[in-house]
Amino acid sequence: MKNAYIEEETFEKITTIPRGDYDNCTFINCVLANTDLSHSSFSECEFIGCDLSMANLTKTALKDVSFKECKLLGLHFDHCND
Repeated sequence: MKNAYIEEETFEKITTIPRGDYDNCTFINCVLANTDLSHSSFSECEFIGCDLSMANLTKTALKDVSFKECKLLGLHFDHCND
């Protein structure tokens, strides 16, 4: 199955997102704890007030991503793509 491509979208108070490529997106007050974010790509995205604790980051690409006032407990950034 092909990954979705999402560009310049704002997501508020969501609890799950589909695997995909996110470009210049904003995530506000999202609860993504324990969510599978593996094999997704986030480029120039911003996470504001989100809970990403224990999310699966295996093979996830994070390029120019910012986290503001987010809960990031138990994340394994070492499992991300270079």
